[in-house]
Amino acid sequence: MRKGITFAVVGGFLLLAMNNLASAQDDATGPLKFSLGADAAFTDNRDSTAAGLEESNTDIYIKPRVDAIFDWGDSMLDFFWVPTYRYRTDAGDFQETSKLFQDFGLHGRHALSQRLSVRLKEVFKYTDDPTLASGGVNVTREGTYFLNNLSGGLSLDVAPNSRFDFDVNWDVKEFDEDVFDYLNEDSVEGDLAFRQKVSRTVTVLAQAKARDFSYGEITGAVAAGTTESSDRDFTSVSGGLGIETEFSPVSKLSAYAGYITIDFSEDTMDKQDSPYASIILTHQLNPSTVITAASLYGLRETAIRSYSVQEYSDVRADIYVDVSKSVTLGAGGLYRYSKYNEDGITPAGEEAAVAAGRSFDGKQTTIIAHGSAAYKMTEDAVLKLLYRFTTDESDVSNDFDKNTVVLSFVQNF
Repeated sequence: MRKGITFAVVGGFLLLAMNNLASAQDDATGPLKFSLGADAAFTDNRDSTAAGLEESNTDIYIKPRVDAIFDWGDSMLDFFWVPTYRYRTDAGDFQETSKLFQDFGLHGRHALSQRLSVRLKEVFKYTDDPTLASGGVNVTREGTYFLNNLSGGLSLDVAPNSRFDFDVNWDVKEFDEDVFDYLNEDSVEGDLAFRQKVSRTVTVLAQAKARDFSYGEITGAVAAGTTESSDRDFTSVSGGLGIETEFSPVSKLSAYAGYITIDFSEDTMDKQDSPYASIILTHQLNPSTVITAASLYGLRETAIRSYSVQEYSDVRADIYVDVSKSVTLGAGGLYRYSKYNEDGITPAGEEAAVAAGRSFDGKQTTIIAHGSAAYKMTEDAVLKLLYRFTTDESDVSNDFDKNTVVLSFVQNF
């Protein structure tokens, strides 16, 4: 049912976009643009499995792309479409040697007046690329899935320096194979924020959020000795304050903090409360060097089937340097420490832990480091090399290491 609704929504937006593109091309700036990309990706651990079970693999991708941006001043329409063909040298049990994927997005904005504007964004991906998961941290490659993100909102300027923002987001992630149903996700979130500019460089805000999160159903054995399943769904309400400031024309800092309350669908699970916080810094060292860094803490959903939520702490950093007009180097990484405890474990998860002789509490450490080099061969052709290392140590899942190398080429026409 969810998949049918999602495809209907996506199809409707695609038809709407194509109709607007066809009728508007002569009346607005922004002609259609085309490009062709090709990737060769090698990994020594295709499915992020434990030591001794790794399978190496090479994927070849062919990715034509069409882009169009039409600007009418008060209104804007931004559209892209990327049909992708992938050839996999060593396909797994639930994978195919040859596969077609889709990736398209539509972003629209319209100013109803000088004080009121509305926006709409639709992004659809049918893929098996793990980098699409939240924050790039879900590094498993169990199977093919589609990911749909639909969002809309409005902004109302109530005074020259005061603004209300209201946003609604609907996110769906659903796997093709039934065996991965427990990884399906369906989330609806509403976000209301009031922003007050207190100086030329400082804005403060108050924010309230409500979220309903649903997991896919778990069927069959959860672990040795039990086949019971539990409802992992939850709703959350959160509120907090934030500050957004520019220290200088080249330095920006955003900091947010608040409190979240989670109410589980499973009657036997008690409500869970926790503070949350995040700090994000962007700094341009010089015209050719940009650094971004972030630290986050809070509660979030989890792919570990015995639990409904996890407590996590993230530290992320990236740097990109233009060493010449033709060469850009990049590097960065992520460190995530996750805690799982009996406050977030389901009744079926408790039985599974008892049957396996495990504690209800556990931790997980994920480290991702990456480096890249991009070479601008011509004004319309770019060659890029990416290396990524991932290591994961967990009490609630398997430990693994993974190395990935990607060579990509894009030709714009």
